[in-house]
Amino acid sequence: MNESNDFKMQVVKTVLGLSIMLIMQFILKKVIPDMYYLRYAVTGITITFLCPFMFHMLRLKKCE
Repeated sequence: MNESNDFKMQVVKTVLGLSIMLIMQFILKKVIPDMYYLRYAVTGITITFLCPFMFHMLRLKKCE
């Protein structure tokens, strides 16, 4: 039962992370359409720092 809960949690985190990334790409494409490098850098920073912080705040992070 614990393994199925871990799998469900991973699916939730994956879907949430991908949707945040796609939303960031869409918003940044409208705001700064010509600056590809900046857009991808901001998206990378968001995925690296904002998503884990959100997972922690939503208690989706596995505590061992």
